[in-house]
Amino acid sequence: MALNYAIGVFVYRSYVTLLKESSITCTLTKVGDNISGSIVVQTRRGLKLIPIDFQIYFYNQEGKLVQSYADSFKGSQHVEFTFKSTMDAQDVKGLTVTGVSNVRVKWLWISDLLPLSIEVRGP
Repeated sequence: MALNYAIGVFVYRSYVTLLKESSITCTLTKVGDNISGSIVVQTRRGLKLIPIDFQIYFYNQEGKLVQSYADSFKGSQHVEFTFKSTMDAQDVKGLTVTGVSNVRVKWLWISDLLPLSIEVRGP
């Protein structure tokens, strides 16, 4: 029984370490009224992250949601997108951008669906 516990702790800690070493990065640029972005999923060898979809949220300096964008990864580890910005000059001041992606994780016998935060750079 102690051996099962020790193996379970080792597997769990290894799984968490692999998840922490994985990243989902979004780079945004604003050109005129459009916002373009690129999202890349990077994982460690052995851990399989299958991105399903993503959501990007834009908050003004008061913390109010001013715009959001969501799309699918379409079966890829990398996706590029463009959408029309509806934010005015007041909203852009002090803008905070966050993101989340739903991913399927596969490692050893573990298979799970998790929301992972996206590291957003820009606009």
